[in-house]
Amino acid sequence: MTIQDFRDLLVSTGIKVCHFDSDVKADPYIVFSETRESDEYAGDDEKVQQSILVSVFYVTPDEYDTNVNLIQSALSSACIPYRLNSIEWIRDIKRTQYVWTVTLLVDPEGIYGDAET
Repeated sequence: MTIQDFRDLLVSTGIKVCHFDSDVKADPYIVFSETRESDEYAGDDEKVQQSILVSVFYVTPDEYDTNVNLIQSALSSACIPYRLNSIEWIRDIKRTQYVWTVTLLVDPEGIYGDAET
């Protein structure tokens, strides 16, 4: 899976999706960003696969927002491991923020896939 594939998976939920930062004025929205490499998988002294940790933030004004179910279902159906790290009320923007960490297995020579994408 590439980062663009992951973006497309999030877009398939029907929620506005941004990479690294959000300029979204409307609710709700998702922001995702790669944070670091978790593990590497090597063979014959060569990295053959990387495990990239990605943070996914979902911001919503709604209490008990069922879009959370859509996000988790999309991750599960794509066999992407995830952990819900936090759910918190952000007082200054009056929104609830959900934060997941997901693990993506990627080809180290194609983390972002085709340069044209």
